[in-house]
Amino acid sequence: GNPELRPETSENFEIGVVQALFEKRLHMSGTFFYNQWFNLIDFEAGPPPQLVNRSEVISKGAEFEWALQAAESLSAHAHLTYTKTEIAGSGEALRKRPEWRGGLDVHWQAASDITSTLGWFYVGKTHDSSIATGDLTLGDYTRVDVSAIWAWSANGQLIAAVDNVLDTRYEEVVGFPAPGI
Repeated sequence: GNPELRPETSENFEIGVVQALFEKRLHMSGTFFYNQWFNLIDFEAGPPPQLVNRSEVISKGAEFEWALQAAESLSAHAHLTYTKTEIAGSGEALRKRPEWRGGLDVHWQAASDITSTLGWFYVGKTHDSSIATGDLTLGDYTRVDVSAIWAWSANGQLIAAVDNVLDTRYEEVVGFPAPGI
């Protein structure tokens, strides 16, 4: 613990645009953002390990999304985010904040009561640290998931899912590898 922690405050600005095309079958949006935090609470490995305030943190970037209704039973949704985060006046990086994230989900309504999804997700390199290892950069990774849902009644569903179909090896947190497929 750290009894000297102060509450976080922030000032934020974002501007975006949303556009529907092709008889509203394609939706696109883009947002640019700028966030400024004061006294952001962050973990410092120490010694001793503890929560600390970062006097000023700036996060800026852009988010883009696309949604396509390709057919009555087939749709897709894609997203991409770029975020640059920095501790003002410092060369230090904040933990667990990748610059790039993105993904694509394809949904197929095979029948009125059966839906399946194929999802692809990307996370860029991420700074992290632990007491045992110190600062590290975790590698980027791509993960593919599949699922199917059978709505056998108005109140019941049977769900089957396989996460990480390609058995990608990655860590979201230092020292904790993903379980695989």
